[in-house]
Amino acid sequence: MISVLFISLVVLIFVQASFALAPGALSRTQNDVERGAAERAAQSGIDWARSRLSSDPGWCADQTTVQTFQAPGFKVSEGHGQVLGWLRDGENWSRFRLRFNYQDGGPLSSVDSDNMANPPVPWADLPYLSCNNLQGVSQRHLPLAGDSSQSTHTGPWPQVQLTVPPGTLLLSIEGATGRTASENPDQFYGTVHRRTVQALLKFGSNQPVTDSAISSSGDLNINLFGGTLRLDSLGGQTARLRSKDGLSVGAVNSTLGELRAAGTISTGALTNVTTSVDHGPDGFYKIPLSKVRTPSSGLTLPAGTYVVTATNTVIYNPMNYSAFVNASPPPTGTEVTLPAGMELNGPNASAPKFRLTVSQDLAINAAGTVTDFALVPDGGAAQSTDYGGLPATPPELSPVKEFANWVTTGATDISPTVSAKDAWLEVLNQLPYGSATSPDGNYYDYWLSAEQTDHIALPISSTSLPILTNTDTQPLLTALLNAGVTRTAALIPFYPAYTGPVPDLTSVDPTSPTASSKLKPSDLELNLQGGGSAGLTLGNSHGSITLGSQVQGLGRLWSAPRIFP
Repeated sequence: MISVLFISLVVLIFVQASFALAPGALSRTQNDVERGAAERAAQSGIDWARSRLSSDPGWCADQTTVQTFQAPGFKVSEGHGQVLGWLRDGENWSRFRLRFNYQDGGPLSSVDSDNMANPPVPWADLPYLSCNNLQGVSQRHLPLAGDSSQSTHTGPWPQVQLTVPPGTLLLSIEGATGRTASENPDQFYGTVHRRTVQALLKFGSNQPVTDSAISSSGDLNINLFGGTLRLDSLGGQTARLRSKDGLSVGAVNSTLGELRAAGTISTGALTNVTTSVDHGPDGFYKIPLSKVRTPSSGLTLPAGTYVVTATNTVIYNPMNYSAFVNASPPPTGTEVTLPAGMELNGPNASAPKFRLTVSQDLAINAAGTVTDFALVPDGGAAQSTDYGGLPATPPELSPVKEFANWVTTGATDISPTVSAKDAWLEVLNQLPYGSATSPDGNYYDYWLSAEQTDHIALPISSTSLPILTNTDTQPLLTALLNAGVTRTAALIPFYPAYTGPVPDLTSVDPTSPTASSKLKPSDLELNLQGGGSAGLTLGNSHGSITLGSQVQGLGRLWSAPRIFP
């Protein structure tokens, strides 16, 4: 009995101690949880900054109009040199903030100034500043903005947080967590737990940001199909095109651009672009040997033309692309089974419809006299005759062309029936360029070209004749060919005065995809996936590479004579 009483007394003492310590333990546990949430919020702020810097090395959220980026459970607003992010963490919300604005009085040219106007709502409670000196050529003194008296001029400040070297970025990010009042939080209530994280990011050996450029060891020919090449540069950098031989390019527009070549420079119109003769090699062309590589331990494909179809197949034609597009009758090819490391996925709900993913290096082997490699959608891809491809004007269906020609001369005798309007809608709804309501609200304007210079105005409430904006046959012909033979032929009965040839519907295979269902270059993507930081390599040492698709990923394309994207 004495032993039992003694043991009971000891147990009672431990129980009482546990009750006494429990509130403190629970409090410490809660503090640990909230501290972890604040640290995760700060890390999210670093990740956000790095993602923004990947597209703009000079980013410091200095736009004067606040931008908001929002997704479920995530919202970021930035402007005036301040970034505020809210993110859901379990059942609660956390927040991160970073501040590039020193609040030093306004845009000033001093190297130590933030060169920004003071924000409408200053953050006096966030003293740790961030500084983007990645593109700077000299060091910058960064203040510690303890209060407004310490950040109202360009220096010297009473307290200097850090001297930021050139080619360096300092991120000072506050992560916080607490109670919020709604699902769209804008402030905390009660106790707020904060953690401040600072990250110093720099380029290797503090090298400066290099100018963006395209270089060529031989002739550089760029065909724009009548368009304009835009050279964009950031932070006062110069965007360059350089060639050790000749340089041929169409119209060029740039905020700060330069064309340099050792040989002849042939261009169209130039806007804010300079040209000069390149007098020999310099550091611009010096590429480390470690950065030059050929496909190794990867995939191989025979040279030829590979056609991706809307039925999720790849058709191989053992012929160069120039021979493929000019063949009559069109070649049928054979379906191929892709090797492991290549995969075709589609159709996808969002663009691109089909994605050809390559996860290993790919080398092209010559197949007899066939040396070139081409990847195109079954709807075709425009290519210049200078590269042995499609003729300037692709072959057209003669009856469809005759009808388009006749309509654009001013046909006015369409039968004013709802059926006629519906037949036109069947054609116009196949157009990929969109539509808009006319300013008077009486017509739908269907664009016939990506430039939106040609369109058909279709009445909204009446059944009168659609109005063409000009008498150019080509945009209408493109629209009719895109809609297909069957839909074009359905229009002709509503034009009694038309006596020209009618498309022969008996020759149309109802099981085959129409022109509108075939893939366009925007529907197909070549995705280079893998290869680590070096990326994948697609190489053809025997001939050219032609890609009639979008390209995504990290990799290198190289060929013997040329690459045509």
